[in-house]
Amino acid sequence: IASPTATWQDGKKYHIKSYATDEATNKEVVVSSNTFIIDVTTPTSGITQPLNNSRVNSLDFIRGTASDTPPGETEIVEISIYDRIDKKYYKNGSFSETSWYFFAAASTDSFHTWYSTSPTWVPGIDYSIWCRATDKAGNQEVVVSSHTFVYDTEEPTSIITYPTDWLVVSEPTGSNLTIEGTASADCKPLIEGGVAVSVRRLSDGNYWQGLDFTNPSEDWRTPDGDLTSWTLDITKDKLNSGTTYFIHSKATDLAGNVEGGGSGNAGLTFLYDKTEPSSGVVRSTVNSK
Repeated sequence: IASPTATWQDGKKYHIKSYATDEATNKEVVVSSNTFIIDVTTPTSGITQPLNNSRVNSLDFIRGTASDTPPGETEIVEISIYDRIDKKYYKNGSFSETSWYFFAAASTDSFHTWYSTSPTWVPGIDYSIWCRATDKAGNQEVVVSSHTFVYDTEEPTSIITYPTDWLVVSEPTGSNLTIEGTASADCKPLIEGGVAVSVRRLSDGNYWQGLDFTNPSEDWRTPDGDLTSWTLDITKDKLNSGTTYFIHSKATDLAGNVEGGGSGNAGLTFLYDKTEPSSGVVRSTVNSK
């Protein structure tokens, strides 16, 4: 029997019954029946981790979501991972495929959310991830969602260029002593505000907090300037002559890598001395015979 396909409505449930009658007009008592739903709507899926166009230094799981218009239900979500440098797709533990390859993700809530363990990422490599959903009626997502990211575990660096280590710094002509430095992330961008500087007065251990040396805990200050060339001003009237100070800096990149594992660079020490030297003439009388 041809089914009236033109009359089926998406999302509707239908119940079909049938019975047989023979030539003696005996009618079937037990009626055969089937119930089914018409579903022609494709499900959708998306990636929530990693973020698109991001830099990450840790990614153990790829995560995302999926949905389908009721009464449709998502049956499976598949993902594909692409190494944009070697131009290979991930399959069975390695980036070895030259053509598009999808594999199944896992879920504990009928694919409302899904996840997949990550492959072994290589630092400095750009990757793309795609996902697609298929529902129980066999409708497969046409527009495939994708995210691109860079896996980056290399720490950025910062350098204090003035003063130099153990330099004796005299009183500046202006109202401030200006500490200068640079930062870099091996051609990878630093995060906005990604340089921090602390200055410690060694006589009492207090840190500069923007107005004076009153903070007993390390106080990271954001310097002025761009992300690769920075300055930090210390009010010269708050510097004690004859006292040594320790400067410490650290940089943070867009992937969240922090210099020195979070502690910054080794730092340097300088001596502030605004006492003017003095000189005099010692006169002696020499008797001659």
